[in-house]
Amino acid sequence: MTAAMVFRMSAVTIAAAVLASCAGQSSPWYDPPPGLTSATGATVSMSQNPATPGGPDGDTRVVTIDDKPVNALNFDKIVLPPGNHTLGVEYNGTAASATVSIEGTLRAGTSYSAKGEKNGPCDARIWLQDQTTNEVLGSKLDTHLMAKATNNGAPVFAVACD
Repeated sequence: MTAAMVFRMSAVTIAAAVLASCAGQSSPWYDPPPGLTSATGATVSMSQNPATPGGPDGDTRVVTIDDKPVNALNFDKIVLPPGNHTLGVEYNGTAASATVSIEGTLRAGTSYSAKGEKNGPCDARIWLQDQTTNEVLGSKLDTHLMAKATNNGAPVFAVACD
């Protein structure tokens, strides 16, 4: 897939989202309920992945909330109503990535971090962690990373993690 094709597909996705919102339909992205704040909701923040011998390795972020995608502009920090949720948490490494589903009960007024670390050349561990107590929500989940395409859009994979 060329970079131009990826750009066109992204532009079509964005255009569809804009048209849906103009037509009075709900947004395709997760939107926190009106009036929800960090004090009344649960906050989940993106975190930087620890550096590997090859250097920094991207970040870990929430990409879906209860199967609804998170807008890329909100990856840094999202606020959710307290309660049970299923979060799609992505290890977004420099050359490879993977997403796992983490289910848990988020508490009001609590801040969490989406965390990830490599635990093998093509494997990672992903979890949510309370920023105050460092308690892990649920458990740390192991996953296999899949290679990303190179930055120039060439169909050649940067690493052999497939």
